Amino acid sequence: MKLRDKLTCIEIRQWLGIEDIVQVIKRNIMRLYGHVIKKDDDDWVKKCVTLEVEGAKEIGPGKRGKSCGRGCK
Repeated sequence: MKLRDKLTCIEIRQWLGIEDIVQVIKRNIMRLYGHVIKKDDDDWVKKCVTLEVEGAKEIGPGKRGKSCGRGCK
């Protein structure tokens, strides 16, 4: 295998025998979620799963840029 072969990321990962980082993160998140679900109902960590915040503002990408122009506070 040489640099001039211009392999894709997928081919390089297969050649090295490593997983895609997205799949690794998804698997670890699901494992953590499984631990949370098994906790007692009155555990503070499990309560955070169904927590609803009153009066919460929506945030996200682009919210600041759209409402804010030059010279804004």
